[in-house]
Amino acid sequence: MASSSPPSGSPPSGSPPSGSPPSNTPILSIIIPVWNRAETIRACLASIVAPPSDAMAWELVVVDDGSTDGSPQAIRDAFRDLGLEARARLIEQANAGPGVARNTAIAAARGHFIACLDSDDLWLDWTLPTILDLLRAEDAPDVAFLQQDAFADGAPLPPVEQAPRKVVRYRNYLDAFLAEGTGTMFGGCNLVARRALLQEIGGFPAELRCYEDIDLFLRLPLELKMDVALQPVLFRYRNTPGSLTSSFDAARTGLSVLRQSEADGRYPGGPGGVRARTIFLARVAQWTVMNGWLNKRYAASYGLFLRSIPEFALNRCRRFLIRYHQHIVRHIMKRSIGRADTTD
Repeated sequence: MASSSPPSGSPPSGSPPSGSPPSNTPILSIIIPVWNRAETIRACLASIVAPPSDAMAWELVVVDDGSTDGSPQAIRDAFRDLGLEARARLIEQANAGPGVARNTAIAAARGHFIACLDSDDLWLDWTLPTILDLLRAEDAPDVAFLQQDAFADGAPLPPVEQAPRKVVRYRNYLDAFLAEGTGTMFGGCNLVARRALLQEIGGFPAELRCYEDIDLFLRLPLELKMDVALQPVLFRYRNTPGSLTSSFDAARTGLSVLRQSEADGRYPGGPGGVRARTIFLARVAQWTVMNGWLNKRYAASYGLFLRSIPEFALNRCRRFLIRYHQHIVRHIMKRSIGRADTTD
């Protein structure tokens, strides 16, 4: 439920009081996990722009997750060329996945808040000042998500206008996600959160390579101060072929872990105790089924679809049931005239 006043939940233990922290501690730590992004990391780092007045308010922690394409040297060169060496740190580790890389960065961070940025995405000129303004407010959020603008890898970047600021507050992640009309991506790439809160709930799960951010979001308290920055656009999301989010096998594994975690009562409210979460998990199953279809894993996608029908039928997914069967009919018709790719 959207709210114009603070929810009843209080900030997690270990959080600083609202307002600016002591000057020797950054307000914000920007964390960037990197895996084989030598071609995009410089543009990512260059997009982090702050006015001189905010020079002491933020730091940068970059974790290279076992890259094999020269990313660590590209990062060091960018630090030097962009004048970031005094405020930025590079940590190198063996490949362990995006969740572990983010946890490494969070553990090394000093800021009271964490802002996540992916190594192939971009901020805008006003992103960092806007985030710092939100975090300096008397009623600063516990968690926030930034509005995005997606672009295709290799495509020209159209201009983005700085629209008037609009922020809506919700009482928890599920309310924010299920709200109509936000048009906002909710992922690890556009998350801002209190560092103490992320540490309190155990950070990102080490075992997942996909949906690791969703597992973290589902472990957030059911009462907190969650802001969704509807405008202006604050980050540009790159649609990159071959990313983990496009891996059907990783997504299917992630979905299985989310379902088992719900059944085991790992999420607030207990197993089946939060209706909004059952609706949300059905949405995740939808994404996974369509991920398989778009990656031409037709039989595996259909198998997951059939196993998930009871969940879809009970959780506001009736339109998806119709749309997916339309995909199946079109696919069968193409196969009948020899045009379909039957890869699985």
